[in-house]
Amino acid sequence: MKKISLMLLVVVSALLNSCGTSMKVSYDYDRNVDFYKFSTFSLSNWNDDNSELVDNFTKERLLNAMKNEMLKRGMKEVAENPDIKLDIFVVTNTKKYTTAYTTHMGYGGYRGWHGYGGWYGPRFGVNTGSTQFVEHEKLMGTIILDVYDNRTKKLVWQGVSKGELEGKGRPTENSINSVIAKIYYKYPIKKE
Repeated sequence: MKKISLMLLVVVSALLNSCGTSMKVSYDYDRNVDFYKFSTFSLSNWNDDNSELVDNFTKERLLNAMKNEMLKRGMKEVAENPDIKLDIFVVTNTKKYTTAYTTHMGYGGYRGWHGYGGWYGPRFGVNTGSTQFVEHEKLMGTIILDVYDNRTKKLVWQGVSKGELEGKGRPTENSINSVIAKIYYKYPIKKE
């Protein structure tokens, strides 16, 4: 169990460290909602399904980054009866793909005149080839940020970051802040 936990920590760390071109961010929101009517928020408790994926330092940094993005938008954090609730999910999966490698071997080429009898017409040498198929797996990671209207309990905004996991080690506070900022970049309320 500890081995799985450590591997998943590396997976989440890699996603947070892969802020480059391999990270894709998408957004969706309810266009009928007036986001300016929300002035308070609270963070949901850490999802139990994510407990093994992320160490305590990274959990705290992720939640703080989400909180700071909302504070930068003029919202106030409250303990009870917020206008909106923020939630985070971390998901990993494996993507399979196949690569084909083809080799060509042989000898010869065009040969026109041949031996005593003269012209035999075009002849070519012997060529052989083989194709080898190799299956690969890529480890993919996803961070999902949800914003719910606390009164109606409806999802009103969602930001998703997906990427191939390549890096190793624990994510830094700066890399976490950068990923969360990229996810919140298209939030309907801009930073003040």
